[in-house]
Amino acid sequence: MPLKKYPPSSAGVAVTFQSRMWLLFSLEAFPVHQLFSAS
Repeated sequence: MPLKKYPPSSAGVAVTFQSRMWLLFSLEAFPVHQLFSAS
């Protein structure tokens, strides 16, 4: 993937958005807080 096509700022925003969505999905699929409270 040619990263030079996108400006660093746009790439950073895209990565942050993807990470945020993946984090929300992970918390929904695997509730880590329940694991910590159970142990």
